[in-house]
Amino acid sequence: MAGGEKPILDRVAPILKTLAPPDGFLYTGAAGSGHFVKMVHNALSPTGIVERQSHCGAAQRVWRVRRQEGEHSVDMLEWVTPPTLAEMTDVFCQRLDLLVRQAPGACPVALTGGGSAAVFYDAWAVHGVASQFRFYWSDERMVALDDPDSNFKLARDHLLSPGRVAPACLHPAPTGLPVAACAAAYADEIRHGILARPDGTPQFPLIILGMGADGHTGSLFPGRDPYSDDAQLVRAVDGTVAHPHARITFTPRLINAAAQVWFLVTGDKKAWALEQWAKRTASVDHVPALAVDPTQTHVTIFAR
Repeated sequence: MAGGEKPILDRVAPILKTLAPPDGFLYTGAAGSGHFVKMVHNALSPTGIVERQSHCGAAQRVWRVRRQEGEHSVDMLEWVTPPTLAEMTDVFCQRLDLLVRQAPGACPVALTGGGSAAVFYDAWAVHGVASQFRFYWSDERMVALDDPDSNFKLARDHLLSPGRVAPACLHPAPTGLPVAACAAAYADEIRHGILARPDGTPQFPLIILGMGADGHTGSLFPGRDPYSDDAQLVRAVDGTVAHPHARITFTPRLINAAAQVWFLVTGDKKAWALEQWAKRTASVDHVPALAVDPTQTHVTIFAR
């Protein structure tokens, strides 16, 4: 785990990779970040609690890893907040490389929409998209796949086409169906295409989400019960004034079954939502992103 100026790290990286165990080298960003990440790693003891606050960008960032021995609960939470967006997208791409190296074969990933995601997808396309990835969508508007409001189109324009991803690797939602039928059909496709945990819930290796300024994630919106129809895995959502178009969305059950969930969050307008997510004291009906539970899945928040 090494931090520092990227050009300097690039010069010594071959030595560090030689000394490290397999997949054991990670560039973490600014100077000092490698030491901190290692400190967090070392804190994963039965009673370890590590907390750090910094002020990168507008929002206060809280890094926390917690394990409570008596309750057998583990908070698996990491905040990635390098000084620059370029450094953050570089860490993002390195993590994707590690993910696909650890996958025994195909590596299904659920994508999200939004402007924050587009920035990361641009970097991913330039970095290179491994052929093992298989792409699904954690939520989608009920529009044609080439509609400007389509999350599929956003990913196609910023990641899939420039990254030369084969059509056979794409699993978009069947938005030509009525919304309820679309949700049911997509849930069936996921059940058949994604390996399940012992409880029968499909487990994505990675689900990528955004976070809205109002605290929504996917198409789980404030003022509604995010756990409605949770067992369906994918459910229909009516549009709102703030979020037009009927939609489908992954439910918390499917999201929290993932091995990892990554939030991609950029912009000062998201500061309030990030603060609520870090504090975790608000009602989940008020801040639906809180339904993503770091005691059930490993959550990484890329925030700037």
